[in-house]
Amino acid sequence: MSNSQKLNSTIKEIEKILEERRPNPNWDAIEIARRTLGTSRQEIILNLGAILISNNDSDKMIEIATKVSAGFPLEYALGVTSFLGIDIKVTPDVLIPRPDTETLVLEVEKIIGGRSLKIIDICTGSGCIAIAMKKRNPQCEVTATDISPDCLKIAKENAALNDADINFFQADLTNNINGKFDILICNPPYIPTREIPLLEKEISYEPICALDGGEDGLQYYRRLSPVIPDILSEEGFVIIEVDCPKNETAEKLEKIFENCSFCFVPDISGNKRALKLWRKK
Repeated sequence: MSNSQKLNSTIKEIEKILEERRPNPNWDAIEIARRTLGTSRQEIILNLGAILISNNDSDKMIEIATKVSAGFPLEYALGVTSFLGIDIKVTPDVLIPRPDTETLVLEVEKIIGGRSLKIIDICTGSGCIAIAMKKRNPQCEVTATDISPDCLKIAKENAALNDADINFFQADLTNNINGKFDILICNPPYIPTREIPLLEKEISYEPICALDGGEDGLQYYRRLSPVIPDILSEEGFVIIEVDCPKNETAEKLEKIFENCSFCFVPDISGNKRALKLWRKK
């Protein structure tokens, strides 16, 4: 019996396993293959019919696909995901980074404009935002906080893997953080408590503390609003991720941050994804 087989046969098998659970099984199959083999998507796509893999690697890929087909998040099954082209280690201790969150980093970079600024990332989770900021803007000083020691452990590992020099602190939002910052970034929990049991099965594997925003999903915004003057420099900005499917939510956020000037920032789909705040003049 041969100890190897063509990759394309394994890809086809994975696609069949995932077709009822995932919207794009071909993309997922190639992602599983490239992470397992340590190669690129381009390499696989260009040479799919010619690549030979070991039976052991094929079995690993099928095992991952089987987990995912049962509702386990692909990113956790792989142990890694990509955020703005940067590999980020993920476990069920941290929220899986979403492409929508990249909006925050891109908006902050418009503010930075090449300057050396002090940045703080609150509720850092996996550290994806802080790491992306430091990797893409090495002249900036970046601090990151999280209340969870498990999150901070993963975030520190990700910073080391990406050679990103970041100051990490265990803190509840900005508690016990001294000094002022030019930019404050935060992706807080913002799902209303009652909606969490209704979410997709995949989300049930993520840490509830990173999802649950209280009764109306806005409790962390209410906690953050009064501390902004204490931590933000005079010319500073705050960029917070939001989810505004209803105008009512946007209106509530405007009320919470009524002491600040603000504007909403859309994501690539045109949805209000971030709230940009600065001091009223």
